[in-house]
Amino acid sequence: MVLEDLGNLGDFVGGLAVIVTLLYLAAQIRRSNLLATAEANRFAVNAPTPTILAIAQDSDLARVFREGLRDRDSLQEDDKVRFDMLMGSFIGAFSGSIADQALLGYRDDHGAGGHRENLRAFLGAPGGAAWWAAYKERQAPAIRVAVEEILRPSDPPAA
Repeated sequence: MVLEDLGNLGDFVGGLAVIVTLLYLAAQIRRSNLLATAEANRFAVNAPTPTILAIAQDSDLARVFREGLRDRDSLQEDDKVRFDMLMGSFIGAFSGSIADQALLGYRDDHGAGGHRENLRAFLGAPGGAAWWAAYKERQAPAIRVAVEEILRPSDPPAA
């Protein structure tokens, strides 16, 4: 084997090493993306949990939330503040995760899909609609757009 043959063999081994390294990096990036997607989904699902637990553990807070959804304007001032804070917490959690997923081009019907239905239910109630009318301008533009899209009536299915 001459020196030139050894050089060619070295070039071949070096090229093979580059290919193996690129395949390894591609696999690692794919795994990292899957983990990031799973974490984003976990966050989306768990974002409203503190507010849900607060309502579940406090019957007076549950009453305020229930009555506020029915008629926000009928609440006493302190209860209205509590209702507004609950709605702000829910809407922030739901719409934030939805907006983040939209920004990333990711839509998960298990996590954010449930949030869409909750947003539609909460903001579709008379008190929720009144809250949204009072507070939507305080939301980030991307969140306003995402929520308005969710609230927009969907076209009926084609017959």
